[in-house]
Amino acid sequence: MSRPNLTLLALSAVLAAPSAFGQQLLDDFSGGDDSLWTREDTFAAQALGETKYDAAFDSYTMISPKVDVAHQVYAGSSYTSSIADAKYGNGELEFSVGSVVPDGRAVAFVRGDAGFQNGYAFAMSYRTGTLAIERVDAGVPTVLATKAFALQGEKQYRVRVVFLSDQLSMRVWPIAAPAPVEPQVTALDGLHSGHRLSLGVGNEPGQNTQMLASFDDVEFLVCGSATPYGAGCVASNGLAPTLSLGGCVAADQWIGLVVEDGVPGATGYLLIGTQTASLDAGGGCSLLVNAPGGPLAIGPFTLDAFLGRAVFSAQIPSQAATVTLDVQAWILDPAATIGAAASHGLEIAVH
Repeated sequence: MSRPNLTLLALSAVLAAPSAFGQQLLDDFSGGDDSLWTREDTFAAQALGETKYDAAFDSYTMISPKVDVAHQVYAGSSYTSSIADAKYGNGELEFSVGSVVPDGRAVAFVRGDAGFQNGYAFAMSYRTGTLAIERVDAGVPTVLATKAFALQGEKQYRVRVVFLSDQLSMRVWPIAAPAPVEPQVTALDGLHSGHRLSLGVGNEPGQNTQMLASFDDVEFLVCGSATPYGAGCVASNGLAPTLSLGGCVAADQWIGLVVEDGVPGATGYLLIGTQTASLDAGGGCSLLVNAPGGPLAIGPFTLDAFLGRAVFSAQIPSQAATVTLDVQAWILDPAATIGAAASHGLEIAVH
């Protein structure tokens, strides 16, 4: 398999200005209040009792009422800036959490709405000893993935939840230990696309439970997006090459660009531009990227001899600017109608 180290997108010329994005400390609660947050007490809204909030001791503590109901209820607080700012819809949320009443769930709720009715819940269930990623639709959770994990009361954990397009993952580890290399829980789902970030507590459905959780040192890494557009054209193997991106598209972060479904062993090029296009290249193929002076070609590279695949890894420069780039893969194929095949386009918003 060919693994060129692509200094992505050969961006040194394009990415010259510093970015306003990157890792942000949202709140360490050193001010002794939750003025940066909007409370969302779903228990009270359902007449189940009131959630208690306290940020007086350099952390943000929430205590749910003790309830015995068959359905899932989450309550907590939303980071106020995320309610109206779309940049919080794609990224990595990291925080510390501990509990002295470990009888229910601590939760990070992303891409959500008011009242925790729609979005994704990354839940830590202390009573059952599980981590779970749930999609919530009209208040009803669907478990997308789960993993056994023995959570201990009064122990502090660090949690990192990642939501990049349809890729969802969760890492949890004791604060004194190193972060795990791989997430314990992963899922693929892109139904919800909001940007509201929340932390909260929840009951354990069907059990008489109460939850106390204390949150601290909440950070967020804004990630860009990778959006497919247009259509590719088929090679002699009957497949159109595909193009996808993995990782957080942000300054200092490593990403992977993957070309797949090409003719095994074929030679290819990446074309990179600053705007989309749809220029007829013949044979049902279109040039989907452009730039002043024409797109930049990077290559040649060679597809894997068995899978017709190539993986490009790159670290986005630390001084990367906020910029949008458009990428398309072209694969040489003498047996194809125009001697080549092309992928769909991929618009990458770098943050």
